[in-house]
Amino acid sequence: FSDDFDIAVFNRWGKLLFESNNPETCWNLTVNGERISDGTYFYIAHYRSQCKSKTVELRGTISVLSERD
Repeated sequence: FSDDFDIAVFNRWGKLLFESNNPETCWNLTVNGERISDGTYFYIAHYRSQCKSKTVELRGTISVLSERD
């Protein structure tokens, strides 16, 4: 998978929190065993397009909110 996919998630200060080159790996929203705080996080992902055989880059945000009772 490493030639076809990678993703990295960062906090607002640019610290790397999660990375993977396996599209089937899920992030459990923890860093060093601690759940991350509510907030906005940023990702950069790359994948190889099957139809055009070129690498595509995606950038965006992830909003994390705690569950409320």
